[in-house]
Amino acid sequence: MSIFFLLLSLLSYNVDAAHVMLRFSDAIPIEIQKNAQRQVDQTINFPSTTPSEYRIEQLRRRIASLTQEAAQPFGYFSATCDTTVDRPGAQLVFSTTCQLNQPVRITNFRLEVSGPGKAVLDPIIFMSYYSLEGEVFNVERYGQQKNLLLDISRQHGFLDATTKQSTVSINPENHSAEIVLHLET
Repeated sequence: MSIFFLLLSLLSYNVDAAHVMLRFSDAIPIEIQKNAQRQVDQTINFPSTTPSEYRIEQLRRRIASLTQEAAQPFGYFSATCDTTVDRPGAQLVFSTTCQLNQPVRITNFRLEVSGPGKAVLDPIIFMSYYSLEGEVFNVERYGQQKNLLLDISRQHGFLDATTKQSTVSINPENHSAEIVLHLET
């Protein structure tokens, strides 16, 4: 009897994180692929045993959903993604394709400075800044712009400056974003 269980364990289809592979279509930009991989790694615990067909279907849907979410910081708020599952040998391969659709573009960009540093910083900031209007919304670029404002204010002695009142309003239906970068000195 123990030989039977030994043979059964050797022949069973066993999947763990080392036997799961994610593939993305070449049409998906590399930064979105990396972000999707990071989100999958952070949110999905792949089973250490053979998952049921139901669990595989849940994983397939969740990977597609996470890939759609991973596209949003790069301006693609209406992406539609689909994931298929292949099973070569003892592996599960989740392959994802996306239709990114039209990106969200910045339609209104405004800089505001308030507080005691306004008179000093207004001319400096407005000379060194360019409008982001027309560009595809990108969370990383937005963060860089906020950091640039803070760097300029700190270089001129306003060490407690913040950008906490800055706002981003995104309208995915109109593919538009409005940004107000507000520097409080």
